[in-house]
Formats: sequence, structure tokens, C-alpha cells
Amino acid sequence: MLSSKVPDTKSRIGAQNPVLTNSTAFATGVRTAHGMVSRPTDAEIFQATELSQLIDIDSPDQLAFHQALKQLSEPFIQLVCKVIESPDNWQKFVSCPSSVRGHHSEAGGNLRHTIEVAQSCAGMASGYTNLVDHDVLITAALLHDFGKIHCYRVGSVFPWQHTDQSRLLGHKLLGVSPVIFHIQRSCGFTDAQALGLMHCLAASSVKTFDSRGPACLEAEILMKADQLSAAADLYRLSSEAKLSRGGFGVRHPHQRQVPFHIKGNQQAPAERPTRFGEVAPEKRTP
Repeated sequence: MLSSKVPDTKSRIGAQNPVLTNSTAFATGVRTAHGMVSRPTDAEIFQATELSQLIDIDSPDQLAFHQALKQLSEPFIQLVCKVIESPDNWQKFVSCPSSVRGHHSEAGGNLRHTIEVAQSCAGMASGYTNLVDHDVLITAALLHDFGKIHCYRVGSVFPWQHTDQSRLLGHKLLGVSPVIFHIQRSCGFTDAQALGLMHCLAASSVKTFDSRGPACLEAEILMKADQLSAAADLYRLSSEAKLSRGGFGVRHPHQRQVPFHIKGNQQAPAERPTRFGEVAPEKRTP
């Protein structure tokens, strides 16, 4: 059983590091029903044992998440559980989409995307074990889109629509803030691991004045795995729309050009998407 003992302040990562301490000043809470900011007490922190009891054994994606979590060292397991924070957040995480009308846009799509990213990260990192911190990389993969639990709600025109938090803050800020908050108050991480994990979650492929591109190998791997999972899901949708035939498929607006399928979809569904969201029944041969 994992320890729930609260570490002494003096031993916490960044306790003597002004950069880490100052960087967490803004990340102090979550939104409540009254719009105020609050944090759970140490006694209320979500534990790994509680998470294991919430896993749906009939869900391959939930089992895969739990399996990936168990492979981490204890400080990182505890960090992930603290970020999840509550059974309600876990249920939101396993049921929300990863986008409104893009990749993994179905209910539960964000969890499926998370598992694909974690598995790709583990595969890519296997050839660079002397250069990659496994705990940092897989923790970043499991949490990289956790902020999306605050980003979507059931829509009126389309199945999902963006929340105000999504429009004003974005999933990266919503996801990295609780990580910053908890990692600064935890022990068991080096300063390099703490900064590296936060960097992995905050790094962006689009560099602007106040955003950073990947500066560590873990961030490079995470970004490529993230992009691959998103691209593969759009190819999957196009392949399903194409049925079992190979060749050019249906182009999604997020794809640069019409996708070409070398390997056709071998298990075509009874109903197929015609325009990524619209469903048409199969034509039957007279």
C-alpha cells in the first residue's frame, strides 16, 4: 500500500528553489460552484488505492492507464493521483472527448488518446533508455491532456462544445497548473525532474513570445507521440468511411491533404461516417 504521509516542508522539491516556489504562486486552486478557489486538505487527497477501486475492469483503456501508472515509481504515482484529485475528476477524464470535432472526439476519446500516447512514448523511449527519464516521460504522457476534463460540455448543435475555461485558458494551462501546485509540495523528485515534467506539459509545437518548444528529449518524444495519435485517429476515421477499399479516403479539415490508405479497413462497421460525424447506412446489393 502506498504511503499517504505528508512530507515535511523542508524536504519538498523546490523548497529552497525560488524559481519553483514563485512559479507555483498562481496555481493555488480549482473552481468551485461559487466561483471561488479552493484546494483539498492533505486528508482529502486522492490516493492510488482509491483510484484502483474506481477502475472499470471491463474497460481496456482504464486497465491500460492503471497498468502504466503502476510502472511508475511511488512519488510519481502519488503525483498523478493528487492531480486527478477526486472520483468525480476521474469519471470526467474517462468519459470526455479529446476534441470537439477533431481527433478522438467521441465520449471517452481523451482516455483512448492518452493510452495511445503513453504506449507510443514507451516504445520510442525504449531505444534511448540511457537518455530518457521513464518516470517523467510516462507521467507527462498520462497527464498531458488531463486539463481537457474542464474543456468540454454537451453541445446543442454538435455533440460537444467548448467551455468558457477552454476558450479563455486552454487545456495546457488547466492541466499544468495542478501539476505545478502538487509537485512543489511533494518530495521524491529532483529539481531537474520537476522542471522537466512541467516543461513537457507546457511545451508547444507553436513557439510564441511566451511559449517554449521542446527542450528535453522527453518533451520531444511526448510531442511526437501526441501528434502521431491524433493523426492516426483521423486516418482511422477516413478508413472507416472508405470501408474495406484501399486508396484515397475522406479528408478531415485537420488533414493537410486527402489521405491515402495502403491497407484498407478490414472490419467495416454496419454504419459508416460520411462527413466525420454524419452517419449513413450501408448500401445493400439488390
